[in-house]
Amino acid sequence: MRTDVTPSPLARQRAAATLVRWLGPWAGLAVPPGVRRTALVLGRTAPGAPPVRASLYEPASGRSLGAYLVSPGLHYAGPDDPRHDRFCRVLAAAGFSVLSPFLDDFLGLRVAPAAIDELALGWRALCDLAAQRRLPRPGVFSISFGSLPALALGAHPEHGPEVGALVLFGGYAEFRAAIRFALSGRAYASDGARVSVPHDPSNAPAVFVNLATLLDVPGDRALLARAWVELCQRTWGRRETWPRARRLALAEPLAARLPAALRGLFWIGTGLEAGGEALLEAALARRPDAFAFAEAPRYAARVRAPVAIVHGRDDDVIPWPEAEKLHAALPHDVDKQVLLTGIYAHNRASVPGAGALAREVAALARVVYALVDGGTGGLGRERAT
Repeated sequence: MRTDVTPSPLARQRAAATLVRWLGPWAGLAVPPGVRRTALVLGRTAPGAPPVRASLYEPASGRSLGAYLVSPGLHYAGPDDPRHDRFCRVLAAAGFSVLSPFLDDFLGLRVAPAAIDELALGWRALCDLAAQRRLPRPGVFSISFGSLPALALGAHPEHGPEVGALVLFGGYAEFRAAIRFALSGRAYASDGARVSVPHDPSNAPAVFVNLATLLDVPGDRALLARAWVELCQRTWGRRETWPRARRLALAEPLAARLPAALRGLFWIGTGLEAGGEALLEAALARRPDAFAFAEAPRYAARVRAPVAIVHGRDDDVIPWPEAEKLHAALPHDVDKQVLLTGIYAHNRASVPGAGALAREVAALARVVYALVDGGTGGLGRERAT
């Protein structure tokens, strides 16, 4: 039988110190030592479905104080993305057993219901491991669009009660608002007020990968979608590609490989030619239920675990007002908190200026202890007593 005992204060402090050491902007891209990564095959969600792979990260000592399931965001490399891999290693260095599955559609930059079942398969595997090692109830940490399957897991009638906590980093509440922002850079608070935030223009092709089945495509949809994915592979995580001229140079060879009939739509989908917003709105009007499964409130309303919502004020992929919308979508009687920080954007960390230093250090401490408690069944315990 699994114990449900939080670690000692000393163990929590050691874990927190490790997280501060490696998650702060002062660590750069350095990777902590003393972590073992193992490749797993979890099985299939259904007959004929692709096998679900996962990476398991553990302290090399073999001793864990808790466990985390990490739900990746939309990324062609999944847990193999160096930033994702590094984060999982940091959690493991702090004393957690960490399992992160490869979500097949997410690898293709598609938001699809299958990701929910694939994450649940990872959850069952992690729960078995935690039970064998007598660890507390595991937590779930999500990154970006990984908040969708994470919230669905938290709302699941069978799995939800076993979730120790949800820690949502850079997640969204309104899917349509998120993809509109990816095209336009316009973000709005819950009251409709326009909010000024940074915007990464390289995300437009990922929006059109998801719209491909809703558009009138004069040719091979899969070929067109692959070209958009390849452009994302060439630009994501590289701020030097934000200027239009640089993205244009990277997209031109891809356009040249496409049949002439597809090139016009390809250029609109890159965001380098006008017309993307109009195509998006027309597609959503034609199929208003197309992304109903991806709207977070339908899951958030049934979550019972404590939730920490962490969001960067300078997030240029999913704007920070989505964090406040997520908070509002959760039940009023669930222990929940929003932690906004100026240290973390979506893909990077930065050292705060002198004027904001004290505030941001305090915010980092709250994030770190939410992580420590979220993976050991303790998040919200102090506020509940």
